[in-house]
Amino acid sequence: MKEAMRDKVCQLIGKYQAEEAFHREKAGPIHSSNWPGTDAVKAACCRDFLKDLEKLLEER
Repeated sequence: MKEAMRDKVCQLIGKYQAEEAFHREKAGPIHSSNWPGTDAVKAACCRDFLKDLEKLLEER
């Protein structure tokens, strides 16, 4: 059971690392006030990651 949970958490981490990298790349060259900066992207990814991690832990 511990290995299955570890695998799920690793998959979740990988998902959000890839998503953050994608959005950082997208946000990098654009300097519009309507487009979120890299800090906002990172904060949004962290918030979503923590929500998904909490759901995963509740399933346990």
